[in-house]
Amino acid sequence: MRRTLPLAAIFTPGTLTVQSEVHTLFSDITVPERHLSDVSFYAATLHVNESTTYRGMSVETTRNVGRVQLANALLPLPRPDTNVTYTTSFAGPALTCSRMEAADVDLIGDALNGLLESTFIYHGHAFSNSQIVYFGWVPQTEPNLNEANTTFFEQLIDEGNSASSANLDYVSQDAARIYVYLNTSGLTQDSDDDGQFKRIPDTSSTPAAMVTCKLYNASYEVHFDVRTTGEQSISASTTFLNWQKTQSKISDNSSSLGAFSTQALMEAFGWTFTQFIYVLPPSNGSATIYGTHALEMNPALLPVQSDVDASDSADYMMHQMEDFFQNMTLGLRYADLPNHSDNSSLTSVNATSKFFRADYVYEPEALIIAYAISNIISLLCVMIGVFAIYQNGASFTNYFSTIVRVTNHLDLEESIDEKDRSGADPLPSQLASTVVGLGQQREQVKQEVPKRSASWSWNEHAVSDDPDWQTATLRGMGLR
Repeated sequence: MRRTLPLAAIFTPGTLTVQSEVHTLFSDITVPERHLSDVSFYAATLHVNESTTYRGMSVETTRNVGRVQLANALLPLPRPDTNVTYTTSFAGPALTCSRMEAADVDLIGDALNGLLESTFIYHGHAFSNSQIVYFGWVPQTEPNLNEANTTFFEQLIDEGNSASSANLDYVSQDAARIYVYLNTSGLTQDSDDDGQFKRIPDTSSTPAAMVTCKLYNASYEVHFDVRTTGEQSISASTTFLNWQKTQSKISDNSSSLGAFSTQALMEAFGWTFTQFIYVLPPSNGSATIYGTHALEMNPALLPVQSDVDASDSADYMMHQMEDFFQNMTLGLRYADLPNHSDNSSLTSVNATSKFFRADYVYEPEALIIAYAISNIISLLCVMIGVFAIYQNGASFTNYFSTIVRVTNHLDLEESIDEKDRSGADPLPSQLASTVVGLGQQREQVKQEVPKRSASWSWNEHAVSDDPDWQTATLRGMGLR
């Protein structure tokens, strides 16, 4: 048993290990937030005679909305020291989009088809025999579609969308809005999805569609999951509060100057989506696109997609436009903006932080099992030994003294009594001091041990010439 137990320590699995464990910490943290009340960040204004006039988007808004156009996603948030999740809420602008009635689609379709029959020229190219795929605009003089005739669209194309009035609805009295006409029948994107269109042969005609998006004030609840690696997952839900119209001037004693920040976001949205795209007839198997370029900065914003059927292009655009406005709103409020002297305030939020830490883990079960098994085996060996002693009536060992006692040799008969020849334990005391000399050592043993001794004469040819034979002394435990 004393030989078995040390083996358990050798083969025992490790019970103390170092593991990387995820720890969760609930605490208050501060996050940057640019409030809509900071009008100078969002909008350019002019103060005259106790009133403030809206002049358009600020440089910061223009620059960072361009980044949203390129990414078509929420801009990166500041990278935290640990993985954090938290929820914030605020009141801000939101957008809702819906399909328009068939009668409105026919009205706008007739007006745009007038371009195809006119002599109107854009950058040296006529619209004749072409297909107007997309046209987005805001109301200019009336809050309805009665203004939208062929001449109206010719003027919009000539003026472009560089002016604030071309991108922002100042005439609707309930909510600022934008209109989008879509005719994607027979078109798809190239396989490279690079924004270039190609015609689909032998396809059925898909009716044109129209979408309108309206601005409203909403309460936001935003959930953030931001990782130290830069990954982020942000989801937002909105609750409708009231429709939001635009204003060109606000009195200084009004507390609603933040409305200019809201309409700066709406103007940025209009700057992105108020434009037109038309496709010339195929030439050498390809379709040439002409129009304003902002949508083409990111092919995902185009109404024509290789994996979207033409009949679903309106639903696709409504989803893209609502997401774009939300990404723009949240990005300018919370994102890490480069080349910007940050004047955002810090807001305290309840956050859940998750981080990895090296922990020492002690698992005694493995140690208990290993030693229990070794003890059981040792006990089993003892029981087998006891049973063998009981059955044989004696115990035997494999020591040299046992071999000597069971050896039949004339030289040993006088030294070993008949009763000791079984080799059973214990070793007789009279044999404990017996010295056995082998080969040429016999005489030397007789001289050195004149007392009770025995000489064992082996075959001379086998051992007499071997100088390495040694004297074996049976003395106490030394005989064993």
